[in-house]
Amino acid sequence: MKTNNLMLFSFAAVVGLCFAPMSHAFSYTVDLQQTAPNKITATGSGSLDLAGLTFAGTSSTVDLIAGENTASNTGEYFLSTGSGSYDEYTGITGTAADFGGGTASEIGTGSGDFVGINTFSDDLFVPTGYTGGTLNSSATFTGDFGTLRLVDGTSFTYNLPSGDTFTIDVGNVAATPEPGSLVLLGTGLLGFAGVVRRRLS
Repeated sequence: MKTNNLMLFSFAAVVGLCFAPMSHAFSYTVDLQQTAPNKITATGSGSLDLAGLTFAGTSSTVDLIAGENTASNTGEYFLSTGSGSYDEYTGITGTAADFGGGTASEIGTGSGDFVGINTFSDDLFVPTGYTGGTLNSSATFTGDFGTLRLVDGTSFTYNLPSGDTFTIDVGNVAATPEPGSLVLLGTGLLGFAGVVRRRLS
C-alpha cells in the first residue's frame, strides 16, 4: 500500500510539473556587462505584448543609461539603443528600487531596435510603430557599475499588463531553472519511485 502511495505521489508530481503555469512566452531582457574599466555594454532581446498599456506619444531618442533626477537623486532612464524615434507607453509596474541612480552615462554606440524604460516614471519605450515581434538591440556606454550605483548580480524586473516582463540583468545574474528542467526533475522522481518499488517487492 505504501509503495502504491509513493508511485501515486510521484506521478502526481510529474503531472503537476508538466502542466504547472509556465512563464509567459513574451519578455524582453537586457544584459548589462562591465566589459572594461570605463565601458558598459548592453544587449537586449525578446518580444513585448503592449496590450493594456496606454500610448503616450512619440518622441526622439534619449541617450542615457541612468539619468540623474535632481529632486530625488534616483535613476531615471535605461535605454538599450540610442538611435531613431520611439513610442512611449505608460502602465508598467516595477521593482521597488529604481534602476541606477548614479551619474548619467551617455550612449557611445548603439544598434538595432530602440527599446528602453524610464524607471522613474515607469514608462516603456519601443520603436515607433511597434505592434509586436522580436526586438534586438545593443549599445555601449561610457562608465562603470560603481558610477551608476549598480551592483553586479542584481536584477530589475518590470511588469506589463499583458503578463510580459522587461528585465535588466546587471553583470552575472543566476539563471532561473526553465520548465524543461522541472520536467526532468519530475521524471527523475518517478524513476526513483520505480526503483524503490522493485526493492520493496
